[in-house]
Amino acid sequence: MYVRKMRKKWQCLVRLKGVSISQSFWSKTDARLWGQKTEVDIVNGVYLKNLKLVEMRLKDLLQLYLGKAMHKSKRPQILKYDVEMLRRFPMARTSLAALSAVKLANFRDERLETKIFERKCDRHHASHSRWILAD
Repeated sequence: MYVRKMRKKWQCLVRLKGVSISQSFWSKTDARLWGQKTEVDIVNGVYLKNLKLVEMRLKDLLQLYLGKAMHKSKRPQILKYDVEMLRRFPMARTSLAALSAVKLANFRDERLETKIFERKCDRHHASHSRWILAD
């Protein structure tokens, strides 16, 4: 942390763990207090000043991925369909900063349960259609 005088204000610069942040204050003590608090937040992993990460949602990231991976894919239409389906889920509205491994694992488990249920239903309906056609 570094506090310096800039014209009529005090500027606090915090550079820690690859994060570089600065903020201006009218008093030197406010600048120092903010710097100390910010350093503690960075060390604890709480500081979320990286606005792109906070503002970006999972659906935006999926759209970026689609744009980059579409021309590399052997089956671009299938890739586009899969990404668009993922973007429709409520989880896609979650910001990247709020995502966690637990949330992703729960989403995966729900999707797997749904697919297993759908497969069982499809088999059930297929057997019924065979009986109907046999009559």
